[in-house]
Amino acid sequence: MPSELELYEYIEENRPEMLLDRDELQSFITRRVADSSMEYETQVQNGVEPHIAHELSQHVLYENLSFSPCQLIDQVIEKNYSVTAHPTILVSCYLAVKNIFDQYPSTDEFMSTPEYDSLSEQIEMPVIQYLRNNNLENHLEASVYS
Repeated sequence: MPSELELYEYIEENRPEMLLDRDELQSFITRRVADSSMEYETQVQNGVEPHIAHELSQHVLYENLSFSPCQLIDQVIEKNYSVTAHPTILVSCYLAVKNIFDQYPSTDEFMSTPEYDSLSEQIEMPVIQYLRNNNLENHLEASVYS
């Protein structure tokens, strides 16, 4: 069965921008875990094998969490600076370009569309400018993960 901690850790690692609003995050996690648990129970009651019911419940748990604005920003930074940025830098960059992200869907399917590449191109210069204007370029080397 899914746990709130499991989902929180996934979000912390893959979607750090979701950590900005703790109340909204807790509500989201509680709902998502409940929905995932209900999916599992429904599938088992309908005669689905437990391991398949678990897979289906995991899909509910992680639905639309694959697309990560911070990971896209990290790709832009890596492309331009050949480093991986610390999550705090990624989140601050995200806040600087959030208005651009808000123009696009945040679904898993979005990552395989031409609009994803367009979004990447659209945020590149604003992210670089944000890093320069806030003297964060000097902190990128120190934030490289091994």
